[in-house]
Amino acid sequence: MLSYDVVHPICCTQKIAVYETKSRFYLVGSNNSQSRFRILKIDRTEPTEINVIDDKVEYNEKEISELLKRIDVGNRPKANKSYEKGTSGLTLRCSAFGILGLIRFLEGYYLILIAKRRRVALIGGHAIYKIDDTAIIPIANEQARSKMTNPDEQKYLRIFQNVDLASNFYFSYSYDVTRSLQYNLAPYYGLPKKYCDYAEEADMSKLNDECQQDNNEDVTEDAKDLNFDQIYNFSSKMFKEGMELPSVSANIIPDMSSLKNSKKKKQFKTKVFRGIPTEKFVWNSYILKELKDNVHPDWLLNIIHGFVGQSNISVYGKPLYVTLIARRSNKFAGTRFLKRGSNDEGFVANDVETEQICHDASTISLRSGHYTSYVQLRGSVPSFWSQ
Repeated sequence: MLSYDVVHPICCTQKIAVYETKSRFYLVGSNNSQSRFRILKIDRTEPTEINVIDDKVEYNEKEISELLKRIDVGNRPKANKSYEKGTSGLTLRCSAFGILGLIRFLEGYYLILIAKRRRVALIGGHAIYKIDDTAIIPIANEQARSKMTNPDEQKYLRIFQNVDLASNFYFSYSYDVTRSLQYNLAPYYGLPKKYCDYAEEADMSKLNDECQQDNNEDVTEDAKDLNFDQIYNFSSKMFKEGMELPSVSANIIPDMSSLKNSKKKKQFKTKVFRGIPTEKFVWNSYILKELKDNVHPDWLLNIIHGFVGQSNISVYGKPLYVTLIARRSNKFAGTRFLKRGSNDEGFVANDVETEQICHDASTISLRSGHYTSYVQLRGSVPSFWSQ
């Protein structure tokens, strides 16, 4: 008899190195242990169009090193141009902890990256991070940008930069922050297909260790400190040795060997289901639309706006985590002075879902321990009115 053990996925693109040539950006994403890699290619020659290529291939350290070395050699200037000798065809532009999306105003597209993050909560081994800083990179090269200039481009860019993405925006690589704890527990018992947009069979050995997350509590991590150098170096080390971030040692995915050897003699396979997020709580859904249908889900991060806080308290000597999560709706959003009541689509102003979670601080998995979750919904009076 064949049974499926359904587990939460862990996003294996937790560190990103952005390399550039004159014609393309190459985004190299890796898991936390830097043993699994993916690559995105973004064309830089078309200022008004975006062309993102994901080969959907997962590389190991040796394979990604050889691939980037070939890209570098293929983009180096010709030897007969003495004034270009010594330049590299592939150069490191920056590093990041995730992609927020792509945006375009009047000219070309911009790539928005997470430059700094800080862990603010841990729920059953799943880390939740606060965005502390972002980076905006123009995609088109100088030659392409010179073909289309608009005097209002910088004005719109400044308006967008006034939106402080480092203020109360949160994300997680493995926990759906747009949904309640009840939903995040549900995949262990098998979610209906209509609630999942991606499913794949998983290799337990890979899921166990290679996608563990960093465990730097309340410490702001700067992507610059990842110390990315040329990924392909002759020592075959993908990243410079130096900053070794501690990892969660928790075995989030349980060992299936005991189940396989049970008396029932069932044959188990592992299914990873990616749940569909609650769209009204995904604040970067618009700037992700150019990527959603073109790239592997590991590249996509959904961010919420609101608040996430966690306190460690002691009850009769037993440590407990009390976590507060507030999710603001992106529908009919705005300040109280400007937004009241509801709109013609039925969305109300000041719509916030607040969840209080309490669980044993020593619990390292959603499968073990005891959890309580209390969810409250609030919003403006659902009628047409103003003040």
